Amino acid sequence: MNGFLHPIGKLHGATHGKARIKNMKLPMKVLRNRANLLLRGSKYRNRYIDPLDRFEPIHHIENELSSERRDFIYRYVPELEYLGCPVEAKVSFQDVVVMHIRDQTLTEARFGVTSARFTLCHEIAHVLLHRRTMNKRLSGAALPRGMNHSSSSFQIHETNADMEREANLFAGALLIPLEAISVKADPNALAKEYGTSPIAAREARLKALEVWWLIEELRNGE
Repeated sequence: MNGFLHPIGKLHGATHGKARIKNMKLPMKVLRNRANLLLRGSKYRNRYIDPLDRFEPIHHIENELSSERRDFIYRYVPELEYLGCPVEAKVSFQDVVVMHIRDQTLTEARFGVTSARFTLCHEIAHVLLHRRTMNKRLSGAALPRGMNHSSSSFQIHETNADMEREANLFAGALLIPLEAISVKADPNALAKEYGTSPIAAREARLKALEVWWLIEELRNGE
């Protein structure tokens, strides 16, 4: 199987992906789920902006998300806590989905602070991915500053680690387009271009390349 063409050139084909999988030791179901989430995130962002443009989470929350989803509202608040700890943002699944965003997080996201941008994309992912799986008593909150979003030990109320990982993957796809990812892509350049930290850009690039052949299969099957 050959790699498909992106605007920036030909990317990984199946051979490289399968070689990586031998070292990853992850179940195929997990790998397919990752590829599917990355592709879903890519398609979602490309509905609203050109593939290589920067995704702005605040603009998206205030405009497309709030206008297209009748079950969604957002609120800006001076302070926000979850279980007694300050948090940057929180999504509550009730009769409607409510996203609370701390004023400081709003300001930081507008000024391009990478942690705030990722937090809001993570919460957008919860809204899009997990509405149907949550009942009225479930809520998802953003992590307090300094905590690792990818930590499998962190569980918010009754959301589970799988939901948190899914939100992280989807958020990464919103921030860094698949069209910009290649073997030669410099994570530092990706981070600067798309408003993420170099670590987040490096992880997003690696996670996409590891399942690139599965992403190709999904696209070819459409």
